[in-house]
Amino acid sequence: MELLVVQTKTYYGGNIPWLKTGDLNDGLISDIPESITEEAVANSSAKINPTGSVLIAM
Repeated sequence: MELLVVQTKTYYGGNIPWLKTGDLNDGLISDIPESITEEAVANSSAKINPTGSVLIAM
C-alpha cells in the first residue's frame, strides 16, 4: 500500500477511485482498478483530485 496507510479493511471497496503512483504512466488513465471509501479519505492523507487533473508521479 503506497499512499494510503490502511488501518481497517473498511477503507477499501468504496465508490472513490484510488490511483497509486505505479498506476501513472505516460498515457491517459482509462481504468482505475481500486477504490476507497469516504472514511478512507476522511481519515488518511488521500486527496481527491478533480476530473481532468494532470497527475505526475515522482
